[in-house]
Amino acid sequence: PYPTLLRFPAPAEPSGGSGSPALADFENFMADHLTPFLELSKKIGGDVSAVSEIVKKAFDAQRDFIALVVRCKKPSSPTDFQKLLQPTSEQINAAGALNSKVRGEFSNHLQTVAAGLGALGWVTIEKTPAPFVKEMLPSAQFYSNKILVAYKNKDQQQIDWAKAFTTVLVELEAYVKRNFLTGITWNAKMHTGQ
Repeated sequence: PYPTLLRFPAPAEPSGGSGSPALADFENFMADHLTPFLELSKKIGGDVSAVSEIVKKAFDAQRDFIALVVRCKKPSSPTDFQKLLQPTSEQINAAGALNSKVRGEFSNHLQTVAAGLGALGWVTIEKTPAPFVKEMLPSAQFYSNKILVAYKNKDQQQIDWAKAFTTVLVELEAYVKRNFLTGITWNAKMHTGQ
């Protein structure tokens, strides 16, 4: 999935540790917080299940990006850096596109995801990326709160879904604070394979 001209080593396969504390922590974050959200999405089905596939691809792409960060030197050009972010960007755009074309029972679900998935852009913020994630939360909660109101005392699964997505964003912010408080730190000791 990465441009061959960059010649970065392939991302490590998920292993629960993957040799890097930051990568292992991201894998744990995904298992503990993203997986329950994805499982709820599948149970709800329809457009909610469809948008959850986009969310999964976006977080998988971010996991692969973090795998490169912990193993490689920073790309020498902004263009190369943007190419590494392209898989994540494509999924953020896909969530927005799905949201813009689907209306109906689950439109608030799609708007919740479209508003919140941009939080994955924290990797582009230098010095203090965690507040960027936090800034995405109110936009997502605007729509998730509509779900909470609409399904109160009617469908606990929908309530759980809305809370699960909020949890994903809150825990992503906590992950960034733990591992990249002052921004992405590339592995200066590793070469890019040029």
